[in-house]
Amino acid sequence: MTLVSSVELGVVEPLVLHHTSETPSGFLSQEVLGEAFYAATKEREIPGFQFGYLVATRAGELVATVPYFLTDFKLNTMLEDGWLKRLLGNAGFRMACVGHPCSTFGQIDGTVSPDLMPAVYEHLRKLASVISIKGFPVDFPAPGFVQIKGFPAAILYVRENFWASLSASRRRNLQRKRKVSSAIRFEITQGLPSKHLGEIHEFYVSTCSRSSIDFAALSKDYFVSTSPLSHYVLAYLNGQLVGFIQAICNHKTMVAGYIGLDQNCSREHGVYFSLVMRAVDLAIEKKYEKIELGETHYTFKKALGSKLETNYAYFRHRNKLAHAVMSVFSFLFEPSEKELL
Repeated sequence: MTLVSSVELGVVEPLVLHHTSETPSGFLSQEVLGEAFYAATKEREIPGFQFGYLVATRAGELVATVPYFLTDFKLNTMLEDGWLKRLLGNAGFRMACVGHPCSTFGQIDGTVSPDLMPAVYEHLRKLASVISIKGFPVDFPAPGFVQIKGFPAAILYVRENFWASLSASRRRNLQRKRKVSSAIRFEITQGLPSKHLGEIHEFYVSTCSRSSIDFAALSKDYFVSTSPLSHYVLAYLNGQLVGFIQAICNHKTMVAGYIGLDQNCSREHGVYFSLVMRAVDLAIEKKYEKIELGETHYTFKKALGSKLETNYAYFRHRNKLAHAVMSVFSFLFEPSEKELL
């Protein structure tokens, strides 16, 4: 994604937007979550979501490709459990959102000119009452939109001597965690072993149910469709699968996507911590330079040395009065303090 100013553009032809539901060839080819990932994650894999792309051209030349999705967004999605979350119930709105529900970072393939997002807004407002932009930087050009903080992304930069480079106190703390999980055996697989599909999905659902955030629920088809793109870190206790991490790797980067645990033994044996540390070991072995460890559980990720990169979301209601009201209550759409721990 390249940002350009109106000064750089000078006098230009107007943008023309074309819609397609098929993932364009070569889309985000330099990103880990690029064409293959977008093509593998559609309606069947993520129920309740519809996907599309707006292809922007100027004088017949390709300028940018903007991915988006449609969904019914509940007002209490970002709230922790409590009276306000219960009061809001199922109240919500139809939302068209630029980005991808499974990707921490929003991506637009091409040049983001000053007239791109106004044109995108005019198209998407015909499909939904609220138009949103998910996972973009603080200076993203979105005129008329309200900016709110999203979940920060935990990014860990690794190298061959990574563990030795940590402070003595951090190494002692991590060593204690490894000792707690000493009974766990790990297996690294290319793709998801089909025999574990049921368990993987069950662990994923169980882990998601413990979070107050309920945005995109994945079906079994997601894990089948993304299997060719993935490595799996599998954890076994006494021969039984007790946890997993899905990792998608490319361009010296690992995206540690989804994690699932057997809650019956997770705390006693430190399954979560051991899985994350084994994923870091894998990245070091494969000579990856960066790991995207995703959102939540920030205390442990910071203890590993992760940097938290703030992401922002933007929204705009097509009705001016409703937009003004939503702006006042924009805190409802930001992560709660509990979810930032």
